[in-house]
Amino acid sequence: MRAGRVVATWKRTLTKSAVRIAVQPLTPLHSSDRAEVERAFEQYAQFVERTLDVRWP
Repeated sequence: MRAGRVVATWKRTLTKSAVRIAVQPLTPLHSSDRAEVERAFEQYAQFVERTLDVRWP
């Protein structure tokens, strides 16, 4: 979310060893936004004890 608006959606798929997260931006994202999102996903991957595989369009 940015300024109270949704800027992207995401869907996760768990495999035996990884969590695959497909991101669908709804607006253009800056590289700093992408980095922040990937840091949050990394924390989630650690929580589910899987390696992270982020897919951007």
